Amino acid sequence: MRKKIAAAVVLSLGLFGPGIQPASAAPPSIRADIEILRTASLSADGSAVTVRVRSLCADDGTVWESYITAQQDAVFAYADPMLVCDGRRHVQTVTLDVIAPPGQRLKRGTIEVDARIVDEATLTPVATDVATARALGWTLFCLAE
Repeated sequence: MRKKIAAAVVLSLGLFGPGIQPASAAPPSIRADIEILRTASLSADGSAVTVRVRSLCADDGTVWESYITAQQDAVFAYADPMLVCDGRRHVQTVTLDVIAPPGQRLKRGTIEVDARIVDEATLTPVATDVATARALGWTLFCLAE
């Protein structure tokens, strides 16, 4: 019996000697993705544009932040939608209100749309999608990503 105990102690010291810790599992990699879907719509008065985005962010303790911007000449629109972060893809409809310059409106023509997911702790963009949209009447169609 003493030999079995001694062997167990020697084996333990050999594997986990002083200052050596057993390996732990590596943390899961940060997973995030965002995509601007192919169509969007312009409000009747041009004060906002509505886009649909498909997003994915991991439920790994990271505090995620998202924002979407649109620009047409000197007119800017913005939104910072709340994301569902559970490791699955979700589609959201997001309305971006014109924020600058005051009183300006979006109109027919091309609009640059940019969507991002950021790690709030480091302010590092983790996922980005950029699309050029063309306003045809009150509907926008993405031309390129």
